[in-house]
Amino acid sequence: MRRRRNSEANPLESLYTLFLVAPRWAGPVVAILAFALGTAVNRLLGALFGGGVLFAWLMSMTARHARRANLDRQSGVASIRRMSWREFESLMAEAYRRQGFTVEERGGGGADGGVDILLRRNGETVVVQCKHWKAWKVGVRTVREVYGVMTAIGATRAVIAACGAFTGDAVRFATGRPIELLDGESVWRLVQSVRSGDSTPEIGNA
Repeated sequence: MRRRRNSEANPLESLYTLFLVAPRWAGPVVAILAFALGTAVNRLLGALFGGGVLFAWLMSMTARHARRANLDRQSGVASIRRMSWREFESLMAEAYRRQGFTVEERGGGGADGGVDILLRRNGETVVVQCKHWKAWKVGVRTVREVYGVMTAIGATRAVIAACGAFTGDAVRFATGRPIELLDGESVWRLVQSVRSGDSTPEIGNA
């Protein structure tokens, strides 16, 4: 189920997004409640309400399985570089989700204002931008833009994740600022840490 912007989301898409982060048992419970409420009007309405909720829940369970499998099947930097940009964003979202962050995927690849993922935990907000480029190095312009977005929305810090590396100017700009630059090797270490179940350090400056 492809995500739209919040202003365009229909009820099924909203339920789908909710079930992505809700406990697995939430779908059947909500479906039963929806069926009961709809049946109070007529049986057909109850079936439509309950069936719609179950459909959204099943789609979210399928997506959960896919994103977990997407992370767990990675074998190194080379396999990460073979991913599509959408798979790469899903990989990063799942990695931070396993660290205990609440993850809001913005459905990047479009005019998203420099934010692919928003992370929230313990009052902190982190902007994540994913750069799955074929070009080897990410330049300082991208880092400046993400820093500007981070400042504009009042985020605590920013993460820029890439499959390759960063230019020297990009690294120098990030130094001393609340920006973490994750190159391909760093992304792979992050994936390894959440796959193994080891505790992972807080994200911070590289």
